[in-house]
Amino acid sequence: MTIQRQGNEIIIRVSNKIDIESLQRLMNYLTYNEVTSESNANQEAINNLASKINQSWWEANKNRFLKS
Repeated sequence: MTIQRQGNEIIIRVSNKIDIESLQRLMNYLTYNEVTSESNANQEAINNLASKINQSWWEANKNRFLKS
């Protein structure tokens, strides 16, 4: 594995022996860090947003799970 900085990017090279699913989890984590790095949101605001998203999703999808 090698890591190098090139301009405003970091390039990571890994062997093809790496499990793709594990690598995807790592990429998801790095993406999360990048997206949230400049966020000023506090935990309460995040919890409220998550609750609204969950409620909205449930309203849109509950008919798939509940039999009338």
